[in-house]
Amino acid sequence: MIRLTLTITTSLGESQRLVEALRSLMEPTRLDGGCTGCELALSAESDDPPHIRYVEDWSSEEELRTRVRSTRFLRLVAIMEEARSAPQLTFTLASGSRGLDYVAEVRRDLTGEV
Repeated sequence: MIRLTLTITTSLGESQRLVEALRSLMEPTRLDGGCTGCELALSAESDDPPHIRYVEDWSSEEELRTRVRSTRFLRLVAIMEEARSAPQLTFTLASGSRGLDYVAEVRRDLTGEV
């Protein structure tokens, strides 16, 4: 399974804005070649702070890499930057789990950095 998972802990006031922003990414992402699923859930149970879970499933790591290199992926990064608390971004790959370092590695050739 190749998966991108974003988890953001929010406040009640912030959660609806972030959910709507993430929802706007879902349809175009689902239409991308290689995307096998895209889900969004808001959990506001008990006394815990609300958290948002956004998941994209991909048929291959190369398809995920194409997604991470896309300009549309920068919209996801912008949403992450809008969150008041630090979001958690995880990539589940055949070789194991990775974090933001995976984004830096995949996008390195786009920035010209070594």
